[in-house]
Amino acid sequence: MTGASTGIGRATAVTLADAGYHVFAGVRKESDGAALSALSRGTLTLLHLDVTDSVAVSEAAETVTRVMGPQGLTGLVNNAGIGLTWPMEVIPVELLRHQYDVNVFGQVTVIQAFLPLLRRAAGRIITIGSIGDRLTLPYGAPLTSSKWALASITEALRLELRPWAIRVVLIEPASINTDAVGKVQAEARAGAARARRSAAGPVRGHLPQDDRPGGGPGEEWQQPAGGRGPDIARAQHHHTEDTVPGRT
Repeated sequence: MTGASTGIGRATAVTLADAGYHVFAGVRKESDGAALSALSRGTLTLLHLDVTDSVAVSEAAETVTRVMGPQGLTGLVNNAGIGLTWPMEVIPVELLRHQYDVNVFGQVTVIQAFLPLLRRAAGRIITIGSIGDRLTLPYGAPLTSSKWALASITEALRLELRPWAIRVVLIEPASINTDAVGKVQAEARAGAARARRSAAGPVRGHLPQDDRPGGGPGEEWQQPAGGRGPDIARAQHHHTEDTVPGRT
């Protein structure tokens, strides 16, 4: 499981370990790993894993292979993810690229590394997507477009891996009240401030004008003068990358 440090990812790792599964939990910080281990009574092996680091992903796969051997892997849960909210006109390309590195390319890297183990056990891949892969909101394109891409990749994998009886599952959660919501809101407020500093005059006038909680991109949408904007005066858009994998 990737993204097991906090929120639903952590809760799921603990629940599965306590239910008798040997869980290999991917975390990025040693402190998060220690906190996770303290919560579980079951068999839980920590993997220090950043999905954007191909070397770390390969080392994690080697560790799991040494432990599981010919038995293979019952399941892979892709839970890692981040959320950025920016106007597309002014988002720095390096930030957009990082969004895709984590939410798309990192997922593919992990899947490719663990597929040999999944084939041995005819296991399954569970990818945590987002309801955002079904819609696009103002300022939400960096996040939702990455989820659209991930959904397409997951659909292709479902067809490609069918001959090996490997089931591929996409979960599309909406808003879930975990720490991930606060992270996205904080990034939205910071992004709004940076966008106002970098935007051209005509754009700046239609960006959120404060950094109070709830004042990030996507919170205040004003119809441009003389243009057609959405018939929404105020909409709250919260996103999370955590959910509980269901039984399928």
